[in-house]
Amino acid sequence: MKKSFYGWWVTAAAFITFGLSVGLPYYNISFFYDYFEKTYGWSKAQITFGFPLAAILTLWIGPIIIPRFSPRKLILVGTGLTCLAFLGFGNMNGSIYVYWGLWFVYTVGYILSGPIPHQIIIAQWFRKNRGKAMGVVYVGVGLIGFTGSFMVKPLTENLTPGQALMVMGALLLLAWPLAILVLRDKPAEKGQYPDGAETPPAEISVASHSYKYLVHRYSFWLLVAGSACSIGSIGAVNFHMKFVFQDQLDANVRTPERARTFAARDGLTDPATDKTVEDLKQLGPYIASTGIRQAELAKAAKNPEEFRSLAQRQGVAEPEQDGVRKALEQLLAWLQKLLNSTWRAASMIILASSIGGRLLIGAFSDKFNKKWVMTISYFLSALTIPLLLMTVTPPATPWIFALLFGFAMGADYMLIPLMAAEQFGVNSLARCMAIILPVNTIAQTWFPYFVSLLRENFGSYAIAMGVVFVVALLSAVSIALLPKREKEDAELHVQDAGGSAAKR
Repeated sequence: MKKSFYGWWVTAAAFITFGLSVGLPYYNISFFYDYFEKTYGWSKAQITFGFPLAAILTLWIGPIIIPRFSPRKLILVGTGLTCLAFLGFGNMNGSIYVYWGLWFVYTVGYILSGPIPHQIIIAQWFRKNRGKAMGVVYVGVGLIGFTGSFMVKPLTENLTPGQALMVMGALLLLAWPLAILVLRDKPAEKGQYPDGAETPPAEISVASHSYKYLVHRYSFWLLVAGSACSIGSIGAVNFHMKFVFQDQLDANVRTPERARTFAARDGLTDPATDKTVEDLKQLGPYIASTGIRQAELAKAAKNPEEFRSLAQRQGVAEPEQDGVRKALEQLLAWLQKLLNSTWRAASMIILASSIGGRLLIGAFSDKFNKKWVMTISYFLSALTIPLLLMTVTPPATPWIFALLFGFAMGADYMLIPLMAAEQFGVNSLARCMAIILPVNTIAQTWFPYFVSLLRENFGSYAIAMGVVFVVALLSAVSIALLPKREKEDAELHVQDAGGSAAKR
């Protein structure tokens, strides 16, 4: 009696392990960036520098470690390291060097348990249904990331930011029983072939390309460049989205009166009884001259000496300073909750929309030319970036931007391994991704840092996001220039070909 195909059980387990290892931490760590800014006084550049620094220091891990070890064992180790990193983020004492060191731990965990091992496992189990299966697995990233975005706001507001980070870290360990008991690296471990076929596909006996072969192919570098530009631009939006919302909220609120109006709409206060605006009138000239700037106001509110100096300059009598400071803290609490609500709504819409993108584009990639599916997807991703600045006015929910950006983002990451397998064969996927992922990680981390520098230099995100838009367009152009795929069994050397020739 024929065994039922085990590949879909592997897909179901990978749906959860991939979501836990990537969706939960990666898409929700940026929620805490403004807390780091306000709590520790770090700049945007310092906050976003940890990930790129770690990416440089971990470049060697992908090419050296990934091809040598079982993907499911890498998932075990990687999720454990990511858990440790989040426990550390939750217990920081304000040292920027400790923070950067924890990013190193996180990045190692991300490389070992993130896209590469899951892509390799799915690529080994499927051939005809590879796009569909990969789409299902990537839905796990969107769904669990969505759940994390839903959880993170109440967790942070009912506990503390540090405790919320530790809870998120502990949740990653839920991947362990699935990796141990359900995941399997290859169909051969269950006595099966890809897709449950009766015979092995031709590509299963095709030798893996060497690194030397890959780096001498211009098509490989087009794929590297296109994927790096796309992932770098998407990473810049993901990591800076809450900061962009913060700037937009500050500009939209402008005055304590409008802040109270927005807070009342969300049920955060009762204007009939609240006296916050009245208590802040003595700081009116200062706020009118500088505008609402949450980071600067939070710094003053948290530092007694700095607040006393500000109050004295504004002519606030010493007996009244404590009341004014409490009113300022209340204003900041309103703004923080409004900002958190905007980010959570946007993130949940993005991740929910990404599920549709992954499923639809995954199905399209099995039916249509992957190159053009990928090119169109990348163009769509680029076209959504101007919407972030043009259509978003927090605390309103950014529906248009979030829906379109999420759909395009969902397809983006999933298409890279599919195109690599299409161009160079499934048995070369581990080596392809061992180069592509570190390069993409550099783009994904250093480009957001570069955007931080542009934001600090120009004082707004207009120029910075313009650069992000141009880079995103370059990603689509690079993929459009890829050559037609080579037949996997036409130019590749079969593993035993040399031996057979020798016997003759």
